[in-house]
Amino acid sequence: MNYFQNTEPGINRWEALAKFDHIEPRVQTHLKNVYSCLFIALLGATAGAYVNASMGIMQEAGFLTAIITLGLIFWLKATPHESKNVSKRIGILTGIGFLTGVSMGPLLQYAAFLDPSLIKQPYGSLCYFWFLHTCCFV
Repeated sequence: MNYFQNTEPGINRWEALAKFDHIEPRVQTHLKNVYSCLFIALLGATAGAYVNASMGIMQEAGFLTAIITLGLIFWLKATPHESKNVSKRIGILTGIGFLTGVSMGPLLQYAAFLDPSLIKQPYGSLCYFWFLHTCCFV
């Protein structure tokens, strides 16, 4: 039996997936911020993995990218959470995601060698968090 099939009159389960009106507005705003940050970090990681796979930049520099990522994490922790620093903090988060994607390049190449369909799964998770991100705006 199909789970999303209407079994009871007046119930549409597809609409229930994107329905967030029973959550308080304060919580909706928090969820929107969390999913937005997660989406931005995943987008940066996807871009970093693409740059590594297509251009071969920093193939053997895994230690260097790990040190730079660690430095960005400490910089993000040291930056105060104020409204004037939001764009700086989002940029740092994007940089962390990008360098994480670059350092995952050799692992992704090995996974593509074993089973090329494994590479599609992170893009599916990116689409899933994009869906959650857009649902919070409704």
